[in-house]
Amino acid sequence: MKFPLFLTILSFFGFQLVRGQALQVGDTVPDYTFQEVLNGDQMPISLSSQNKPLLIDFWATWCAPCIPTLHKMEKWQVEFEGQMEFISVSADSKENLSRFLQSSPLSIPVVYDTTHREIFPYRYVPHCVLIDAQGVVRAIGSSKKLNKELLQNLITGKDLGIIEDENPTVSDHHLLKTYQEKAFQYRLSSEQKGWSFKNEIQRDEEGRPKALDFRNVSLYRLLADVYQLSSVARIYSKEDVAAHRKYCFSLEQDPQYPLDLLEHAQAILNSHLEFEARWQAVVQDSVCVLEVLDSTKLPSISIEEERYFEYRGPYYLGKKVTSYDLIKYLENEVQLPVKDKARLDYTFDMELNWSYGDGKTLNRELAKYGLVIKWSEQPEEVKLLVLEPKIGEERTQKSGF
Repeated sequence: MKFPLFLTILSFFGFQLVRGQALQVGDTVPDYTFQEVLNGDQMPISLSSQNKPLLIDFWATWCAPCIPTLHKMEKWQVEFEGQMEFISVSADSKENLSRFLQSSPLSIPVVYDTTHREIFPYRYVPHCVLIDAQGVVRAIGSSKKLNKELLQNLITGKDLGIIEDENPTVSDHHLLKTYQEKAFQYRLSSEQKGWSFKNEIQRDEEGRPKALDFRNVSLYRLLADVYQLSSVARIYSKEDVAAHRKYCFSLEQDPQYPLDLLEHAQAILNSHLEFEARWQAVVQDSVCVLEVLDSTKLPSISIEEERYFEYRGPYYLGKKVTSYDLIKYLENEVQLPVKDKARLDYTFDMELNWSYGDGKTLNRELAKYGLVIKWSEQPEEVKLLVLEPKIGEERTQKSGF
C-alpha cells in the first residue's frame, strides 16, 4: 500500500434506505434551487426543473471519505452523459471550497449552500440522495454501495436492488448499570434515542479530570477519551460491530478518592461492557511513521506565550504545539496509528494546508518543516488498545442465543 491510498481506506459507511426527519424515500422533491454554483457556468440549479435522474452528494472538504465519491461522480458523469445529472453540495466555507477546486478541479457542479438541511436532513457526510426522472426520492444514505449497476437501474426505472446488511449493527438497548455512594457515582447505558450527543471531560484548575459525561458516543470514541489515546486508530478489534455501538456514561467522584478518575472509568467499562480493553504491543510488517526528512528545516522553538491550534480537515494551524499534537492530527487524518520517529522534544509552530484530492500534498507541506510521513521499510512494534470479547459473551454469540 502506498501513501496516496490512505484516503481510499476511509470510506466506512453503507448505502441504505433510511428515513429522514424531512424529505423521505418516496417523497417528491420540493421546488428548491441551489443558488451558488462555484464552478462551470455557475448557473443556479432548480430541483423542480430536473427531468433526468439525479444524484446529489453532500460532502465537506475536511471529510476524507467524501473525496472518492467525488472522483466516482466525475467518471460517471462521462459514462452516463445525457442520461442523468450529478450535483455535489457542501455547507463548508466558500474559502475552503474554492481552495479545494483550485487544487482538484471538478467538472460536476459544486454548490455552496447552508440551508439545504431543512429538507435534506443528515448527520454525517458523505451523504447521498438518488432521485428518479419524475422527481421522486428513491434512496437516501451514504455512498459505499453506489455503483454503475445501481445508477443504471435508476435511469431505466428498475428496482435499485439495494441490499440491506445481513447483520445490521444494533446497539444493546438493555444495558443499564448504575452505582451511587458517597465517594463516587456512575451511570452506564446503551444508546438513549432521546438524548443529544455529548462528549465532555470536566477538569479542575490544575487540569485533572474530575467528572465524565458522555452521551450517545461510539464505543471507539468513548475508549479513545477514557484511555487518552491520540486517536481511535489506536484501537484494534476483530469485531467490526464494536465501532458502531453507542453508549452513555457519566462518572463523578470525590477529589480524595484514591483511584484516578480515568483509571476508575477504565475499570468500570471493562467490568460492564462485553468487550475488554487491554494494551498490547503489536508487531506489524509495515507501519506509518513520522520521520525527519531534513534536519535543517525542522521547526524552530515556539516563542508564543499560549498554546493554540486550529483544525479544519486538511488545514492545520498549531502554535506552541508538541510532537504528540502533530501525531494526533495525522492519525485522525490517515486513520492509522502513526509512530513518532521525529521525536521533537520541544514546542513549535506549524501550519499545514494540503488537499484531500491529492494525498501527496500532505508530505509536501510536512517537507517545509523537514518532516515526512511514510510506510516503514521494516517491521515495527506499535502499542494498541486491543478489544476482545469476554469469554462468556463470545460463547453466547457462537451458540446463537
